[in-house]
Amino acid sequence: MAFCTKCGANIPAGIKFCTSCGTPAGVPLQPVTAVAPAPIPTAYQPVSPPMPAASPQQQPPVMNGNVPQVSGGSSTVMGTGAYIGTMLLFGLPIIGGLACIIMAFAAGNLNRRNFARAMLVFMIIGFVLSIVLYFIFSWMLEAVMQYINESTVNIFGNYQ
Repeated sequence: MAFCTKCGANIPAGIKFCTSCGTPAGVPLQPVTAVAPAPIPTAYQPVSPPMPAASPQQQPPVMNGNVPQVSGGSSTVMGTGAYIGTMLLFGLPIIGGLACIIMAFAAGNLNRRNFARAMLVFMIIGFVLSIVLYFIFSWMLEAVMQYINESTVNIFGNYQ
């Protein structure tokens, strides 16, 4: 395994680009070198595992499973609970629609903003589809009622 010379992220063998910053593998990478054994700690020295040195420009991202997570800022990864809570908020009749519109354009977190935009698109599609289906079904119901009225005139007489 090697480290990216630009951002210091781990690059597995066989990968052509850095998964963190996108630097091509053609750029010379620092090979993993053997780390000298740590001295035997005494009661007064804290034990810490040796860490590979990262470049001074940027620290490597914190790994959360297989997803790199940048702490703080606008790219913090939303957890499952945040998605469920946001979806429940958007499900409220009037407040949810307003919250969805506000978050779609003014949320500081990019993940929450993109999720709100996707939900806003679904809400607009659902609204337009419900209006179209209302007119189609009202036209069909009117046609069926007219057919029933015309077919029952011969049996029961004219009831208009």
